[in-house]
Amino acid sequence: MILFVCTGNTCRSPMAQAIARDEFIKDASRGKGRAVRVESAGVSAGTGHGMTPEARQALEELGVDPGRHRSQALTRELVEAAVAVYTMTAAHRARVLEVAPGAAAKVQVLDPSGKDIPDPIGGPLEAYRACAERLRTLVRERLAGLQALVK
Repeated sequence: MILFVCTGNTCRSPMAQAIARDEFIKDASRGKGRAVRVESAGVSAGTGHGMTPEARQALEELGVDPGRHRSQALTRELVEAAVAVYTMTAAHRARVLEVAPGAAAKVQVLDPSGKDIPDPIGGPLEAYRACAERLRTLVRERLAGLQALVK
């Protein structure tokens, strides 16, 4: 399983989750057959909340099916079940490591440069579009580097 983590699990991490699922579906349709579980969670998430309408729209505009997301809180069990955990910020990474201290080797900020991905919550639709586009680029980059782990 690959796990994406943000704050409330209604914008960034569910967008990254949907993008990763879309990439795996495209791989399978190209004959690469990589069936991988992808999840998302939030360090301060409530349970059962849907993706924000703006996040959903931004994904749809990219041609990505947002799915039927329901928010969930980050747990040690989720972290331990994952082969890789990607966080939206360095603060999220630190929080994941508080929950699962032994997971440091598999927990990384999604942006390989270590830059945080700003939260678009409460911003205009354009902020969500820019976030979704950046997430797509970063998710593709990270998935390319994970090929050996998810086969």
